Amino acid sequence: MPTGGLGLIYGQSKLGKSYLAIGLAEAISTGKPSWLTLEIGKHGRVAFFQADMGRAESRDRVVRLNAAGLNLNGIHWHDRETAPFPFDLKTNKHYEWLRKEIEETAPILVIVDTLRDCFAGDENDSQVMRDVMMRFIAASRPAAILFLAHPRKAGQNYVPDLIEDFRGSSQVTGKMDAIARLTPRAFEYKSRRGSGVIPIRRTPVWLWEPTSESQDDNPIDMKALQLVRTSPKGRNELARTLIEEFHITESTARRKISQAQKMQEEEP
Repeated sequence: MPTGGLGLIYGQSKLGKSYLAIGLAEAISTGKPSWLTLEIGKHGRVAFFQADMGRAESRDRVVRLNAAGLNLNGIHWHDRETAPFPFDLKTNKHYEWLRKEIEETAPILVIVDTLRDCFAGDENDSQVMRDVMMRFIAASRPAAILFLAHPRKAGQNYVPDLIEDFRGSSQVTGKMDAIARLTPRAFEYKSRRGSGVIPIRRTPVWLWEPTSESQDDNPIDMKALQLVRTSPKGRNELARTLIEEFHITESTARRKISQAQKMQEEEP
């Protein structure tokens, strides 16, 4: 994502998008050269805006991560107790509040967690989303903006394409310089400079780190997790779906489904 650009990371609820973004914010604000193996070209202060999070939960998270060794001093936090609540960027009062906060803290990156919690209206309405995007850009300039969001609703078919899998109006994806999807095993990204898939895993404090795991199994793992989340069928039937789609052995398919079921049980 270029300086002053727009980025989007989306993934299922409770998967760990916020922790992923906190890891990025910490890397940018402390001068680390890279994040998830991706080079960081500019460093500075980060504003982290969580319109749906209470103060106690936000404070506990920061205390826990600081205790784990992270340096979060370069991140300026906002939650529903410091921001107008319920927040709606489409109102002039809330827009002016955000603009002044960003002007005072002068971040190089603003993280919005999540986009849907920052406005009232239909996320599929192109005019609504155009207005929301324009207001965020105007309030945040010259900082870059990273939006956290959700994919298509559970129960809808898995879509490999990063843009098509996003939930909401194309007014959002059309303005992005970089789009990424978080899954339990991979960070998939597409930008104007290229695309890729980075195998990742969660750390004991719920942050994410790259792994040396082969990327060959990622599409199978993602499909297995999608089946487990959305289908009431038993393990054998779900395994048959994997066999038909990926032409793998029965034992491999059953193992993938079992791993996906265990991963789902461990999600917070």
